[in-house]
Amino acid sequence: MNQEDYEKQQEMEKLLENDRNQRINQVEQLQNQNILEQERLNNEKLRYQEELLREQNTLQFEKEMDDRIFQLRMTLAQTSDTLSRNDLQALLNEEEAKRDCYYAEKEARRKAAELAEQEKVVKEQELAKKPDKGKGKKSNKKKKSNTNTLATIVLGILTLVAVIILVTVYKSYKQKYATESTSSTSTTTVHKSSVTSTTSDTKKQSSTRSKQASSSQKVSSKSSSKIKNSVSASSSKKVTSSSSIGSRVSKDSSEFKIKDYTGQDYKIAVKDLVNNYSISESQIKIEEISTSDYKEGLIISQSPSQGETFKVSGDDKITFKVAAESTVTMPNLTGYTYSEAIAALTALGVSSSHITVYQADPNSSTGYVQVSSPSSTATVTAQTPYYGGTLSGNVVLYLAADEEQEEN
Repeated sequence: MNQEDYEKQQEMEKLLENDRNQRINQVEQLQNQNILEQERLNNEKLRYQEELLREQNTLQFEKEMDDRIFQLRMTLAQTSDTLSRNDLQALLNEEEAKRDCYYAEKEARRKAAELAEQEKVVKEQELAKKPDKGKGKKSNKKKKSNTNTLATIVLGILTLVAVIILVTVYKSYKQKYATESTSSTSTTTVHKSSVTSTTSDTKKQSSTRSKQASSSQKVSSKSSSKIKNSVSASSSKKVTSSSSIGSRVSKDSSEFKIKDYTGQDYKIAVKDLVNNYSISESQIKIEEISTSDYKEGLIISQSPSQGETFKVSGDDKITFKVAAESTVTMPNLTGYTYSEAIAALTALGVSSSHITVYQADPNSSTGYVQVSSPSSTATVTAQTPYYGGTLSGNVVLYLAADEEQEEN
């Protein structure tokens, strides 16, 4: 082997060594890239799991919040005591205010995220265009400041809306409570003023009668004894008749038999009791019942019933259950069994005569057929009104088909 062949061999070995080193470096780089990619995938998976868990927690929180409001509304519909209803209404207003505030903040965060995403897209587009350093930087700064200003304004407006909602709910509840306390206070004041005026009138009449009596005594002293006797006889008859009339009136007004006021407007009934039977308004209790079966303001039931005796001077009260406009929200009954749905609607004041039931039937041209007595375990698949709507008028339930029908 000469020198030239040796140099060529050495050069070939160097080339092979370099090629081998390059391949080793490429393999190491691929391994590193695979490790980084695996770490990225693991991080993505972990972030996805965290987002999924956070979304599940959010849905669970919203469901619990809606369930609390639904339970409060059902309890309010079932409660007849005024004080308890006021407390429940306050709790319901507070929960609804919290829910409105929560959804307002959620909407604000969503809009802020959309603005951030739009800003990111704008930046990527600007980087793709590769503008000049001088003018490009200035325009980027202006757009970024405008976007940040817009995001700040949107967040401020949404926060202000949430605060206004809370303040409005609080003021409405406070005004309602103040109105109720003011009405009770004014009623007491009217009773006191009427008693005071009656007392003052009685005193004036007694003083006038004493003056007239003294003057009549002076006149009678100058008249004859016969006139005295006739006057005294007539006066004694008048006193006797007036006393008998007074005793009869007091006896008649101390107690009376209750009439049937059901189906009448409660204002007319209260006016009749106050004017004709000397009943105080504080002795009349009005209980509002949310229902769609009766016209608003009509008396549904009364206590005491017709024909029972009521003592005016006693501590008992006359109670009228009055129909009020239904403000109950339709619950979500899908997934309930038929018996569970009927129980929930009955608790909200819906009578069975206002509930229509349709059941899926593959033999029907419309897919459903009206039924009167479905299976108690049939599942509700749809409803009208929808969840969240006002519960008034008729309710329509759509049930899944029976197992026997499905087999046929």
